Amino acid sequence: MKQIFSENSPARWIWSGEHIYKRAENGSPSHYEVRRFRRTFELNAVPQKLEVSVTGDSRFTLSCNGQIIVRGPAKGDVAHQFYSVVDLAPHLQAGENVLEALVMDFSKVNCHPPELGAPCWSITRSGGFLLECEEMPELSTDENWQVQVDRSYEFHNEGCPHGGFVGYFERVTPAAECGDWQPSTELYPPTRIEDYRDAPSPYGLLEAIVPPLDESEAKEFESVFEPGGGDAETPTEIPAHTTVEVILDAGALQTGFPLLETSGGKNSKVRMMYAEGLRLPWSVEDATILGRGIDTSNVSTMNDSEQAGWTLDRRGELKGWFDEVTLPGGEFTYEPFHWRCFQFVKLTIETADEPLALAPLKYRTALFPFEQKHRFQCSDDFFQTLEKISWRTFRLCTHETFEDCPYYEQMQYSGDSQITSLIALAGTGDTRLTRQALYQFSWSLRPEGITECRYPATLPVVIPSWSLHYIFMIADYYDYTGDKETVRDLLPCVRNILDWFDRHKDESGLPAKLPHWNIVDWSPRWDRGCPPGWDRGPTCIISSQYLRALRVAAKLDKSMNRFADEAETVAEKINALFWNEDRGLYEDCPGSPDASQYGNAWAVHSGAATGEQAARAMNAALNDSSLDPASFFGIYFMIRALEDCGQYSKFPQLLGRWQEMIDGGFSTWAEDITYWRSLCHAWSAFPSIEFIRGVLGIKPAKPGFEEILIQPQPLDLQFAEGSAPTPHGDVSSVWKIENGIFSIKVTAPEGIPLKIILPDETTHHTVKSFSGECPV
Repeated sequence: MKQIFSENSPARWIWSGEHIYKRAENGSPSHYEVRRFRRTFELNAVPQKLEVSVTGDSRFTLSCNGQIIVRGPAKGDVAHQFYSVVDLAPHLQAGENVLEALVMDFSKVNCHPPELGAPCWSITRSGGFLLECEEMPELSTDENWQVQVDRSYEFHNEGCPHGGFVGYFERVTPAAECGDWQPSTELYPPTRIEDYRDAPSPYGLLEAIVPPLDESEAKEFESVFEPGGGDAETPTEIPAHTTVEVILDAGALQTGFPLLETSGGKNSKVRMMYAEGLRLPWSVEDATILGRGIDTSNVSTMNDSEQAGWTLDRRGELKGWFDEVTLPGGEFTYEPFHWRCFQFVKLTIETADEPLALAPLKYRTALFPFEQKHRFQCSDDFFQTLEKISWRTFRLCTHETFEDCPYYEQMQYSGDSQITSLIALAGTGDTRLTRQALYQFSWSLRPEGITECRYPATLPVVIPSWSLHYIFMIADYYDYTGDKETVRDLLPCVRNILDWFDRHKDESGLPAKLPHWNIVDWSPRWDRGCPPGWDRGPTCIISSQYLRALRVAAKLDKSMNRFADEAETVAEKINALFWNEDRGLYEDCPGSPDASQYGNAWAVHSGAATGEQAARAMNAALNDSSLDPASFFGIYFMIRALEDCGQYSKFPQLLGRWQEMIDGGFSTWAEDITYWRSLCHAWSAFPSIEFIRGVLGIKPAKPGFEEILIQPQPLDLQFAEGSAPTPHGDVSSVWKIENGIFSIKVTAPEGIPLKIILPDETTHHTVKSFSGECPV
């Protein structure tokens, strides 16, 4: 088979005639340039298969005979330009067929919060579209494709105080006069990334690592109400010169495409404003409002008011980004170019000279196609609810990449992704999004030897601690897959990161006064997440994270054994510099009484603290109210420390805020205990990890599950049962406690060794299945 996009490819990148040299006369009326491409062709019969490989800069949709069949490209960068392979055959017909592409070029404007800009995750060069078809080379993009300047789209960031990271909310005027159809201009030939030498094309092409999003059939909203909470019905017939405003409730947070279907109503304006929740002042005493009003001067809230909080109470106000359409009249259907995030949609309609008929507003969900391969049930209803909401939160934060949150940023951070990736590995067995993320962060490596904290992204930011989380993410991936080839590709990046920390040590022998943003956790008492003393010398947290990274790296490959020796020296220095024997805890920085839950957790999780010292540190973290509190993100690592020092049974004590979110009726977990900015943040979904790896006890004992570890943690439960995926098949763990006796049954894939550690710490080795019991 011929290689797609080879040096002899018939395809060319195409655009309209002006391309990058000047702005098109009567071009798109907003910051982005929008082009439509089309190619008409005849078929005597429909083939069984007709694949095309397609990409574009910056974003595109490809339609066949009026139906969108792929969106892209998957998020990458110019040097790593992903293309998708899609089969046209299911959408073809005998006779005339039409391929159409809608392409948006973001390159003319940068991401510039809080004003309008391109999506921060969009790394772009200049507008272009590329398609190759091996079976029918004449379909490949060249001057025979036609192009039209589209003037119906305008873009804005109005009406929302939350920053411009997401970009491209729309004002659409479908009746706008667009340019004439013209022959496309050929720009340059395609170049695969492995062929990229002195190439005329700026793009290094590679096939997408991840599949397209899973888009559902259209579904209706659950209910509708008036602003302020009054009862309402979905408007269906609206007279001329009338304004109508209602709020639709999907019943739970969604990510997807709102679907507007209208008839008549020429020149009517329809606005759809999206929000995760509603906002009420803290002073409303009879309302359930998430969190509480506090001083948020140390953090970046991006909220319009510190006097209001999130609620599902329908008296609340809806604020958010919006799309707006000026209707062309006649039968009309609209959905935005990019998926939106919402539970509530405020629908505002202003009719002009014609009455408007409106079908009930619907939406189609859009998510990464993860399958839930794990099961979990137990005797605690709270845990059951935690699992359900955690899974939903995880799903809504996974699209073309892992995302911190689907509403505000839609960006992939390495610190956040360590948790999200482990949920994916443990709960689905699907490694594709993790593998892509690992490569993408390696592509972000700076010449100084440190990775960006988020990538792909056009606003460069380094969080040194997040580069260490990236190393932990690689280790998790290797544990779950045993994929030596991918890890070997990433080892140079690991070495660079650790060498960077080594170069930034002071006379104490620990990393100190690091450049860039030294955030480690959103503790409300810290200045933008940076631990006390970060600008004066070493800190317990970053030193401990560095220690764990050294130990993790040494286990990844024998070529990095030198890091194991360095780890022992670093551990000694941490204990000498930060441990306060009188207080029985680790202080955050030398010469200061500042101490935190997060700092003590990391001293234990790194292995600097062991035995009685670790137990005392975690006792302080749990019980000393003077310690700076950990955020939701930090609580995950507190649980890891409890597990490390044999106190895992105490972790439910840390989940009170999750109960608060449940009591508020929210369908996903919020970002943070401080200001609750995002109502859907994947790092808060870590309870799923605890149920699989902790309560059921299913973990890899050797990389790739070449040996399976079952080490259940009963907590205060009477029973638990479930299963989790491995590369060899599912493994199940079913246990119960009756009359002080713990009994368990384990079933595993054929031929895979099992290591069973019971609650009394007795260890058993077997294969395929196990039944046993012990007193508790």
